[in-house]
Amino acid sequence: VGSNLFNLLLVAGGVSAVYPLDVPEQIGRFDLWIMLAATLTLFAYLALGKRFRRREGVLLLSAYGGYITLQAYGVSNLYQWIP
Repeated sequence: VGSNLFNLLLVAGGVSAVYPLDVPEQIGRFDLWIMLAATLTLFAYLALGKRFRRREGVLLLSAYGGYITLQAYGVSNLYQWIP
C-alpha cells in the first residue's frame, strides 16, 4: 500500500507538475466506478465490524477475476452490449 501511494502521489504528481499527463477515458467511464464499488464494499465490512470468511473471499476474488477478464477482453467491447 505504501509503495502504491508513493507512486501515485509523489511520482505521478511530480511528473504531472512538469508535464501534463493524459488520463484515458476508460478510467472515468469504467475503472473509477469499479474502484468506488470495491472501496464501499470494503468500508461497509470494516464499519460493521464483520470479518471476511471464505465465501466473501471467493466472491471478491471472483469479482477481481471478472474485472481482469474485462480488462483483457476490452472494456470498449462491453459497451456495445449495454443499451
